[in-house]
Amino acid sequence: MNDNGILEIFKKKSEYDEKYKSLVYEFITKATVAVTITNGEYQIENSIRGNKISLKDYILRSDLCNILKSRNINDYSIEELKKYMQMYEMQNPMQVYPYKVSLELYELLDKIENIEDEKIDYEIDSMKKYLNGFNNIKKTNKSNLKGLYDSIIVDLKSKNYDEQSYNYFIVIIDDIFSFYFLGHKKIKI
Repeated sequence: MNDNGILEIFKKKSEYDEKYKSLVYEFITKATVAVTITNGEYQIENSIRGNKISLKDYILRSDLCNILKSRNINDYSIEELKKYMQMYEMQNPMQVYPYKVSLELYELLDKIENIEDEKIDYEIDSMKKYLNGFNNIKKTNKSNLKGLYDSIIVDLKSKNYDEQSYNYFIVIIDDIFSFYFLGHKKIKI
């Protein structure tokens, strides 16, 4: 059995993957600059979480954040920090640039995470109408994922899709389960 719907889902998945790759490339390019302008204080990590922790630590150790802390300003959003940076930059332009770049990188990492999350949500929602098992995947604990994966594959095989459609299903199913087993993709430098 041939299904054009799965081809559309696969194309949309590919669009998400391209956007993800583009954002990761942008991140790596800017992060390389950040390593230089921070004199090596920031180093590129291989995970989104690791990079976010490093960037946050670097930003929070800045003169600006120390000034804010001395004024008992401890709770602020990224947008508020950007405004503080603009005010501080008027007095100390060279000192703010590395932190502005670091903040941009942090926001870029948020975008990368969001794209991957959106893609997985899209894939799951799309698969629900084809295969049993996807309704509960978000609630399934890690120890039961292998069993759920196996039951979805059995369900897929029982549908008698043509080889190309079957292969599209497998790629999407594997993408979803890789995310649930491993979390966000590693950043390959």
